[in-house]
Amino acid sequence: MEGSENMMKCRHPLFPKLYFTNDSEKNTFNDYLEFKGLFLHKQVYEAFLLYQDAVSYHELSTYIKYDKGLRNVLYRNLSAIEEFYRSRLINKYDIERELTDFKKDVVKNGELVESNGSTSNLYNYTFCKSFDMYKLISMLSHVKLLTYREKTDLNRIRDFRNKVMHHNLLILSSHTSKDNIETEIREIEFICELIYNYLPEPMRGAFQGNINKCNHITANNKVPNLEILCVREMSNGIFR
Repeated sequence: MEGSENMMKCRHPLFPKLYFTNDSEKNTFNDYLEFKGLFLHKQVYEAFLLYQDAVSYHELSTYIKYDKGLRNVLYRNLSAIEEFYRSRLINKYDIERELTDFKKDVVKNGELVESNGSTSNLYNYTFCKSFDMYKLISMLSHVKLLTYREKTDLNRIRDFRNKVMHHNLLILSSHTSKDNIETEIREIEFICELIYNYLPEPMRGAFQGNINKCNHITANNKVPNLEILCVREMSNGIFR
């Protein structure tokens, strides 16, 4: 971090190499230690120190906002993929019995029959506790509405969705080494490319734009907020 000699040094014993540009940043940092957690900030701070000798509060807060924004974009679009494939199943298949207990009812794959197109007991099953993306993929596969490649990719997307839903830092995860962080970033990029390909086509452009805008990369501004601890720019569904 350039210019740290002209900045205010953090007095907190866990952040000896953290610097502020003014009192407002220092006060915000102290407030957010309470709101978002001491050890979340410490994890991000220590990750930056894997790449550089000191950390500005601007870098620290920018990463935290970036990671949160990225998770929000991913969560919305992962849900859209699930909705798309759920419609694929329910538009073609149904079950013959009515469900009575949404907390306990379980539908077996062998119960699936062709839909009559006018009513859907299967739609009601999506409100049941036992219905999730794993069950959806299993049902789609059972009635041969998925190719082997789709099933493999959707299971990877499902695992990633579970990770996003935990609301922990996405890029850093639990990693403490530079190599592991870089591997995590490449994995996230790979899954984002899968998401792009499995979204309905009209949604792909918005997904890509929103991924890039998490780092403030737009058509008119190619200068990212973060150069490290972030995914690269996505273009035509591929990170470059």
